[in-house]
Amino acid sequence: MKFITIGTRGSELALAQANLVKELIETNLSYEVKINIISSIGDKDQISQLHAFRGMGVFTSAIEKELLESTIDLAVHSLKDLPIENTSGLYLPALLKRHSPGDVILIKESALISEAPLQVRTGLRVATGSPRRQSQILAFEPSCIPIDIRGNVNTRISRLRTGFIDAIIMAEAVFDRINLELPEGIKKISLPADTFPCAPGQGSIAIQARIGELEDLNFLNDKDTNIAVTTERYILSQIGGGCDISLGLFIRIDSDKWKATASIASETWNPSIPVSLSRAIVYGNSINEIKEKLIPIYQSKLQLTKSNGFDLSIKARRIIIARNQKDSENYKNLIDSSLNAIIASVPIFEYIIDYTMLENKKLLNAWINAEWIVLTSQRPVEFLSILSKIIDRSPLRVATIGPSTAGKLRSYGFPVHLVANGSINELKELLTEARQIYPGNVLFLHGNEITDYPSEDAQSFQVYTCEERKIRLPYKPDDLIVFSKRSAESILKAIGKDGAKRWIAIGKTTGNFLKNKVDELEISAQPTPQGVLNALLK
Repeated sequence: MKFITIGTRGSELALAQANLVKELIETNLSYEVKINIISSIGDKDQISQLHAFRGMGVFTSAIEKELLESTIDLAVHSLKDLPIENTSGLYLPALLKRHSPGDVILIKESALISEAPLQVRTGLRVATGSPRRQSQILAFEPSCIPIDIRGNVNTRISRLRTGFIDAIIMAEAVFDRINLELPEGIKKISLPADTFPCAPGQGSIAIQARIGELEDLNFLNDKDTNIAVTTERYILSQIGGGCDISLGLFIRIDSDKWKATASIASETWNPSIPVSLSRAIVYGNSINEIKEKLIPIYQSKLQLTKSNGFDLSIKARRIIIARNQKDSENYKNLIDSSLNAIIASVPIFEYIIDYTMLENKKLLNAWINAEWIVLTSQRPVEFLSILSKIIDRSPLRVATIGPSTAGKLRSYGFPVHLVANGSINELKELLTEARQIYPGNVLFLHGNEITDYPSEDAQSFQVYTCEERKIRLPYKPDDLIVFSKRSAESILKAIGKDGAKRWIAIGKTTGNFLKNKVDELEISAQPTPQGVLNALLK
């Protein structure tokens, strides 16, 4: 009897897959199989964003190293974790029959409006570390707030018991392979493949061996699965799938024809820019026909857009955005393309970063010892980026307020693990709960306008100053868009309540301040351009 060793990660899902392969081999061949658990880069660092490891084989490289060194005889992987290019000296003798390739959303019943069709509460905090899933859920519901999450399946599901996550998206195949119990009040809903196409190769188990060895394992290979997933990965390689592209692709046999469901989105972590997601469904009599049809679609990044249907025949509205020109640009572009309007930006404050704080020994010491970094506005993000280059502190956990700041943090490469929707008090509550699971020191970077802090024991450092400008409006606006309580207070003092016909307050804190102080008020809970546009249309 021949003895062989399987190398695999140590998660419950990885072990279930390795044991499935072990059982199939021992049942069909005269082998005795043992399993060796190998820790991957991704297992050791469960905080950083997955993009940070791009091209490194985050879940597979350590196992491949053992395989090349003959410490193990074969490796069992989730195919989607393997880099597109085969590692030199290794090959895939078999790809097992694909299980459910799609995704599911695990969602709190309190956050679910309707299951069929799927409708969710606005401002839903959705946890997933996948750029593809983040893009797809934002295209489905732009008010969703993506939360970066890592860890094994049970760890992620347990986070649904907390208040800082409302839903999790994960592969449906997980539920085929391991027995999972969901917490009370959690609903599991399969996401339709036409709206949420899976990652290339998702749902397929790959067996990897050294070239020229274990060729007798090809009895495990499923022909249709192999053709489909190999094509998916080939198409990904042809369009240069990487940092700028989030791709979904699912190919299968449908009524004697090949069918491909595809999506593509630009990975812009700026929530001020609506996710640009294109979808396509193509059929072909052969797999080559699928390739010929799909690759040009992906390469041109075909934009399948819908008409907004706004009536542009109305008289031009005069709108003022109480922000500087740069921060107003995305708002102006969306409003200008959707309404007949005259739009001006009026800065209320000037923000000055104090770069001398990069040499502050107390701040540097707090940075070295912090497990949590807290920002309540976009202003310190650039400072934080420079600080991280001076002393590399990854991995770390980041908490903030609002999707705009979360988006800017992601654009600088920082993970975002906790996002409050509107107020510092909400952030306090969520951070207190999160620190019971992930304890550690808190570093709070802020400006001189801050009057409240995210926790009593936070190490707090002022890294920018906020100075009020003299406010002069170019005209009396039909709509005046105000983003903070402090801005509202300054503008109200300068122009009075009749200085604008209608006030658009962003966030509950700003709205509550303006209530009973102005005659006409609309409150937008979402600070994104789409949220502001929705408020203007009311």
